Amino acid sequence: MDLSGVNLRNASLSRLRFSNVRFRGTAMDMVDLRYTFGTSVDFYDSSLNQATFYKAEYKDTIFREARLKNANLTRFICKDCLFMDSDLENAVFSDGNYYYGDFLGASMSNCIMVNAYFLNSSFAMADFNGCTMHKVEFVDSDFQRANFQNIDLTDGMFINCAVHDTDFRNCTMIRTELSGSTFRRANFEGCTGLTDEQLKQAKTLAGSTLPNVQQLLHTGVANLERIASGLPHEDLCYGVWLDFNLVSMRTETIGNKLYELRSNLELQRSRERVKELEAQFAQL
Repeated sequence: MDLSGVNLRNASLSRLRFSNVRFRGTAMDMVDLRYTFGTSVDFYDSSLNQATFYKAEYKDTIFREARLKNANLTRFICKDCLFMDSDLENAVFSDGNYYYGDFLGASMSNCIMVNAYFLNSSFAMADFNGCTMHKVEFVDSDFQRANFQNIDLTDGMFINCAVHDTDFRNCTMIRTELSGSTFRRANFEGCTGLTDEQLKQAKTLAGSTLPNVQQLLHTGVANLERIASGLPHEDLCYGVWLDFNLVSMRTETIGNKLYELRSNLELQRSRERVKELEAQFAQL
């Protein structure tokens, strides 16, 4: 069925079932789509501002370049949905479930995403500016050049995610779980609530900028000094290796030298070497 271009503003379509329906370029502002079921629905370039999808379920659906400002997506379930380049400003995603979604280039400013769940979803260049994201869960999802700046991610989860070139500056990350995720060239500068234990949950932090870098560096130097004092070598070296991994973006050269330290037990009592490394830290 092709309903492209039809004026459906304020229409009540709740509890209907849609299969292979096209709404391309359709005016659907404030449309009521509560409790609807959709399969292979095309909303490309449609205007769905203030539309309601409360408890709706859709699969294989296209929202590409659609306008969904202030849309109510509470408890919305969407599988294999494309939101590429869509405008989702002020949309409410709370308690929704999104599987295999693509949000490439989507504008998601000021969205409410409390307790929302995203599985195997892609957020390349997605902008989360001003979003409310307590308890949001991202699982097996990927982020490329996404913006989380100043966002409160308290009790959120990034599980087995690939996060590259993404901005987390000045975020709040109290109890945010990072288990198994890779963070490459991510910027956590100014983040609050982010602990060493959380950072160690990550699979890698290569090239990333971390908060409290100087404190981490100090910990690494202190462990080196303990090694040089003749304390048990292997356990302490492993601990130092973790510390260096956390700040690898600032200490790649020194990290390589630490590898030499691990492989050569004679260096563990060399205080002169420790002082040299400490001097290099001070110059960072």
